[in-house]
Amino acid sequence: MASGLLISYPEMRGRLVGGYGSQILDVHLWFGWAYLAVVLLIPLLAPTALARDVRQRLGPPDPALSWKKIYLVCTLLAATLVTASGLLLWLELRASSAVQEAALQVHLGVTWYLLASIPMHLVLARRKIVARTREILGIDRPDEFFEMFDEEEP
Repeated sequence: MASGLLISYPEMRGRLVGGYGSQILDVHLWFGWAYLAVVLLIPLLAPTALARDVRQRLGPPDPALSWKKIYLVCTLLAATLVTASGLLLWLELRASSAVQEAALQVHLGVTWYLLASIPMHLVLARRKIVARTREILGIDRPDEFFEMFDEEEP
């Protein structure tokens, strides 16, 4: 996302990297390929664990339209769209300029969604982040701390 922002905003790129170098595009493409590799490797290396995790997150006991499930589906859809539109842009197919422009707009729009979703992701993962940090640091887990974050059941 950072390299994409530097591509989209040349003034910011000029201030941060001291010029308008074309290497930022190469860096962005390499990060894109690394992202695609991770997305493809996870299902190949652990298909059963991934399927079980997705089924568990989308299945009961939460209601079908809980915000956690909606967030997960939207994020998976966004990851698919940003990858597909990025590949379309990279391939520079003999498509019309309207198709290329649509791919660019989808790529930019979905990227903004993903950027905005980072705080939501941190909120959803806060218990695991705090618990893992405390485990690494060897700090006991006071139950009162987590009680203030417990969600009320409707």
